[in-house]
Amino acid sequence: MLRFNNQWRFDSPGAIEPGVVGDFLNLINRISGQGSRKAILEHFKSAFAAAAGVPYHSSSDASWAASDLERAMNEAAANAPLFIDALYSACEQLQQHAPDMALPDAARINRILTDRGAGYHIDSAEPCCNTDAHPNKIIDPTIDLHPCRCFPRDGLQVGQSIAAGTIQQARIPEPLLL
Repeated sequence: MLRFNNQWRFDSPGAIEPGVVGDFLNLINRISGQGSRKAILEHFKSAFAAAAGVPYHSSSDASWAASDLERAMNEAAANAPLFIDALYSACEQLQQHAPDMALPDAARINRILTDRGAGYHIDSAEPCCNTDAHPNKIIDPTIDLHPCRCFPRDGLQVGQSIAAGTIQQARIPEPLLL
């Protein structure tokens, strides 16, 4: 399970970027070719249903499981961190039960998130904002997570943004003298 601001379980910081749902679904379809397709789809469907806060019901066959999974993923997509956590955690659980199964690692998931401009990545088992896509949702990748402002990457732009009042100047504490 990924660690992130617990309030995001109740108040979504935003939806996942378009295209991530389809890319994650493609990964799941590749995974499902390594065993019982229906059982694997049901496993992921359960994770995404929980992320969406909707009840999980077993499907009658693999075809229904696939369409129900896609529906659960689309509902879970309204909350990006929970959506990412659903895939990551479901993969971790599968790895424990089937150690020989090939599963996407955090680097593969991060490539999808980066390619789609999702504004999140998995770092030390924590989803962290890494782009300007969600300016008020950058989080400190330490254990003590908190929202903060996103600073532009261009140093010249930083000065202009401070002057315009669109970002706050960083306060750097005085060094402690011993």
